[in-house]
Amino acid sequence: MVQLTVSLAEERIEALKKAAEQKGLSVDEVVDAALSSAGIGRAGLKELLELARRHATLSDEEATELAVEEVRQHRLERAQRAAKG
Repeated sequence: MVQLTVSLAEERIEALKKAAEQKGLSVDEVVDAALSSAGIGRAGLKELLELARRHATLSDEEATELAVEEVRQHRLERAQRAAKG
């Protein structure tokens, strides 16, 4: 399986997680089903991944650093929301 990092609004991420939990699926499975229902099959998905790779401007190291920073920021914001109750 190929990995792809995408940026989504926090609300979409939370909605994905909630949908996955409600359906007893993983987030990957929910995304896969959504892509399939949008008419993007496995072949089309490979083409989209290749297109994304061709237009990527970050090195692997830069992309990893960005992903780690985004996760840290998300966890901080989630902890702050939880503290507010």
